[in-house]
Amino acid sequence: MEVIDEKRDVGNWTSASLKKQKYKILGTGGVLIIVGTLIIAVFSRNIYVSSVVTLLLVFGYGMAIYSWCRLDSRGRNYQLSRWFPYLVVLFGTLTLIYYLFRSRGFLHGLRALVLFVMIVIGMLIVETVLLVILGIVLVLLGKTDALKGG
Repeated sequence: MEVIDEKRDVGNWTSASLKKQKYKILGTGGVLIIVGTLIIAVFSRNIYVSSVVTLLLVFGYGMAIYSWCRLDSRGRNYQLSRWFPYLVVLFGTLTLIYYLFRSRGFLHGLRALVLFVMIVIGMLIVETVLLVILGIVLVLLGKTDALKGG
């Protein structure tokens, strides 16, 4: 098992600062996705608001994947292809999965993929709880037309 030296210098970055930046990207991305989903739920009858928020979420998600992979590659001294940003645009999460296995090898890539899936499941649980709470609040306020589909 490889021991990571937290003080190791990676260019102008230390491992600790890279890790902090990666956690910041994960946290910010998670919060934005949850807030965006709530906005889409509230404005589900307004196709324009829903579409704009969805586009912003897709763009932000792609930027988060690319930024996280770029920071991680610096910490691992792994050279990203010049085509990597285009692959993120075209394939999204599949590019992240490819990167995890390519930069870490099979076993460590599999471990990172399991962690990614656990984060996604956690976000889905939080979103579901918040949407249920939002639905209850809207029903209590008598705003049930926002809950109707179509």
